Amino acid sequence: MSRILMLTKCQYAEENLEKMIRRLGHELFCTTSILDAIKYGKPSSEFLEQFQIILLSETISNKECLEIIEKLDENQFVFIQLSGKVLSKDEQERKGSEGITHCLSTSASLEMFREVLSQQPKGKTKEIFSLSANGTYLPEDLIEKLSLTKMERRVFQLLIDSEGQTVSRENLCREIWKVEPSQSTQSQLSTLIRKIKVKMSKTGINSGCIKTQWGLGYMLDMNVLRSRPTIDHSVLYQAQ
Repeated sequence: MSRILMLTKCQYAEENLEKMIRRLGHELFCTTSILDAIKYGKPSSEFLEQFQIILLSETISNKECLEIIEKLDENQFVFIQLSGKVLSKDEQERKGSEGITHCLSTSASLEMFREVLSQQPKGKTKEIFSLSANGTYLPEDLIEKLSLTKMERRVFQLLIDSEGQTVSRENLCREIWKVEPSQSTQSQLSTLIRKIKVKMSKTGINSGCIKTQWGLGYMLDMNVLRSRPTIDHSVLYQAQ
């Protein structure tokens, strides 16, 4: 199923629609703040990349919809504009030329929503990778798919080798940089962990499998890794 970002000016107005979309098994994140971030600033690309579909509420004007699409990559998202009425064929073609993938009436049937929300953007795939048969390690092809840098790979491999045990930040720093940990190396470690989690989310892997044990370190939770990925809100406003 898809991860859907609904942009609206009034979350209360979307309650019934939210319930229907969740009935179809999709993950939905409804927000007013990201709308402003897209219009007036630069939202976190790491956050946006977790979604395949962007729903544009009928509370958003046509002009604002165009501004949003202009600032985002239409090949990376399916843009669905919600409307209080059924649009004519000519109106739908005009919307298509403006970058809207689908126009959907808020009164459309559950079946119609199901079919429209099954669409995938041109620039994304639905590949989901899993553990090897014995569930004790990540296969090499998965690690390659993550496109990890040399340093990211070293961090990830150390977490894999720990077999579900927490690895202290100090020990990770010692193993990676071969020096005693410092504020600088620990800061670099935090950045590496964040980048790995972003790449996991992009690939369809549950980034929540890398857990921060505050005051202790990090661990790789294999049970979470096997589960369905969830939206990572921690990268909401972080810069890439």
